[in-house]
Amino acid sequence: MFEDTVAFSADGTRWGAVAGDRTREQLFIVINGARRVPVAVRELYSAVASGGDEATLRTWTQAELDR
Repeated sequence: MFEDTVAFSADGTRWGAVAGDRTREQLFIVINGARRVPVAVRELYSAVASGGDEATLRTWTQAELDR
């Protein structure tokens, strides 16, 4: 798990984080320790390349929680 990606839903009832194997480009979002939502790694690279920073993954996680 990537510690700096831990986020909470807007209502505080769910938590999530990015986990997986960065080397193999197989990342997913863990929600409440169970559900796995695949992360489109190429989209992530694109977001970071267009001005994202270390908070990009946390923001991505929170958006998934609030979806």
